[in-house]
Amino acid sequence: MVDLSLLGPPLLGAIAGGLVTWFLAPRIAERKAEKQFELQNEQKKREWYERAATLAERTEDDWWDVMNRGEARYEIDAVDIFRSRRDELREHAARGEAIGVDSDTAEMLQSAAIDLNVAVNRLDDGRELAKIEKGSLLHTLDNIKSESKQRIQT
Repeated sequence: MVDLSLLGPPLLGAIAGGLVTWFLAPRIAERKAEKQFELQNEQKKREWYERAATLAERTEDDWWDVMNRGEARYEIDAVDIFRSRRDELREHAARGEAIGVDSDTAEMLQSAAIDLNVAVNRLDDGRELAKIEKGSLLHTLDNIKSESKQRIQT
């Protein structure tokens, strides 16, 4: 048997401290890694919401460009413009779902993409385009912008 009183209080304290560190170090490292992951995920979400707001603004700009140019009978490829923006909206919604953003915002992006898809098929029908514009598209885009800006601030 070893007489611990011979080791002295400083050595016993060092041994005890080493044992505590040995037990706690993995837990501290795990918590630190989890915190770093959470911070990175929050940054990804913030960037996603910024991009969602930008896409909503661009979609609205595209809509007005197509509608105004169509009235002036300029040459414009509305089909390509709407399809391209539709695909961007869908892809961004999918990326958002993968990182765990608010499902309502991702669904609004999908809804705007559906509206653009319908618009592509109804470009010759002014009444149908007006229904899309007033019925859901512009309202959805405004909601995406406001929801995204709210999420960025929090």
